[in-house]
Amino acid sequence: MLKKTLLLSCSTLMLSFTANAGLIGHWEFNADAPLADSTGNFDDLTLTGASVVDGSLIMNGTWAQADRNSSDTITNKTLISWVTLTDLNRGGGSALTLDTQGVDIFDAIVWNERNTGWMNGSNSFTRSTGDEIDLSTTVENVEQMLAITHSVTGSTVTVNLYIDGVLQDSDTYSAVASYGSNAEILFGTRHTNPGPVGNNFAGRVSEARLYDTALTEQELMALMVPNDNNPDPIPTPPVIALFMTGLTLLVGHRYKRK
Repeated sequence: MLKKTLLLSCSTLMLSFTANAGLIGHWEFNADAPLADSTGNFDDLTLTGASVVDGSLIMNGTWAQADRNSSDTITNKTLISWVTLTDLNRGGGSALTLDTQGVDIFDAIVWNERNTGWMNGSNSFTRSTGDEIDLSTTVENVEQMLAITHSVTGSTVTVNLYIDGVLQDSDTYSAVASYGSNAEILFGTRHTNPGPVGNNFAGRVSEARLYDTALTEQELMALMVPNDNNPDPIPTPPVIALFMTGLTLLVGHRYKRK
């Protein structure tokens, strides 16, 4: 884990964000525990044709799955995946899915299901516009951070889609989805009821996170992965802190390097 520190000029403000707060699922595919969720809330991943190579989960029409071993209800949520596509023409698969076993309820970061692009996938499009975000910045063999947030207010949920920390799409739906002890995490395939669906995914995931809260755009930007032009190390655990006193703003950006 590394971080970049920026100094900016601005007026008085204080804001803090601890990147591990609300974190209920974390996959880094490290050599010592390549299939483990470091939070302990999910079982080790079961690989169905997928593999872990050099700290990334590799999928090519293959997938991985893990059962949840916690009973706390997940309603507000953030799904984040650091993903590299290796074939833009393959479609319908997921960079990260929160699914319900035995029931057709899921939320996913989906590539190319209907048209070329990313979208917030869901069962029967109940929390999806059905239209992908078509961006020329998504190219083969270039890593991006994809994130979907769900913020529930009463009987509605606002779903935001972010690419590299920048908001791309936001819509509000009446079909709120909650997940309990029968939840599962999926990589590669979109959902598993009645069977693995949309597992035509070609790419690799270097890290994935699940939160039980809807992160803000500023918090997601704090998790961004800069390029190698910003190699300054910062200690862990990952924390972003903004301290504006007079003319000084301190921003810490977390990123990982292989």
